[in-house]
Amino acid sequence: MRKIIETERLILRPFETSDLTALTRYAGEYDVAKATAQLPHPYTEAEAQAWLDYNQHSSGGPTESHIYAIATRENSLIGCISLTAKGDGSQADWELGYWLGQPHWRKGYMREASEALLDDAKQHLAPTQLCACVFTDNPRSADLLRHLGFTSCGQSTEFSLARGHEVDAQVLTLSLEAHHA
Repeated sequence: MRKIIETERLILRPFETSDLTALTRYAGEYDVAKATAQLPHPYTEAEAQAWLDYNQHSSGGPTESHIYAIATRENSLIGCISLTAKGDGSQADWELGYWLGQPHWRKGYMREASEALLDDAKQHLAPTQLCACVFTDNPRSADLLRHLGFTSCGQSTEFSLARGHEVDAQVLTLSLEAHHA
């Protein structure tokens, strides 16, 4: 996948040291963290620094994660989006994950970022199927995934670090096999 993906309003790019303050602020919002499985709450500056250090040293190879900072054209961090290789025997090749800082909700940013990331993945990874998991109390995220072409394929429970317990979730998939014919 490309290292930098640009859209009309956004730049999907590697995380930078200068993202520390915004990362701590936005990932630290409870309403953001509770919608994810992996963000703890509270989210400290030390955790944000560890995340930045980790991402600056990961190679993003074909069997790893492709993690992007979502930044405005002015290069201000507003969120994160990723594709993670699925090596768990599931039918999906990659899993889509994302979060966006609360001040940037309902502006179409995540739709724009997701469409760009999926277009790039189709070109460079050639996946046959993608999956995503969304907590059932997050209907806006489920609506976004359906807009992208994902369909529901079942229910599960996922542990949420921010909530500290299992949460009911919906599993969605996007079949891309038609693109390979």
